[in-house]
Amino acid sequence: MRTLYIAAALIFAATAAHAETARELRNRCTGMTGLANVSMCRTTVGSAVNTFRDDPTYCIPKDLEGSQALATVKTYLLAHPGDFTQPANDEIGKAMAEAYPCSAKP
Repeated sequence: MRTLYIAAALIFAATAAHAETARELRNRCTGMTGLANVSMCRTTVGSAVNTFRDDPTYCIPKDLEGSQALATVKTYLLAHPGDFTQPANDEIGKAMAEAYPCSAKP
């Protein structure tokens, strides 16, 4: 039963990632506990980062691990309080662009 719950949470996170606001992402990734919230946070961040890898606007290292991306996004969300009504992916993109500016890419 637990496996089914986790699978359902991951599917929900993957389909809802684009609908989630930055405020919901911040709450889920920095304030909530529980396996479902942690899994949904990781899935949302991982999905966005994978999407950004092929975009020349972002210079995300190819060897960036999921835990590093998650830590980068959490740090950004906590350091930039403000209007979090934008889509979560927008804030994830800002976090990645700030942490890995294209000028630093060899």
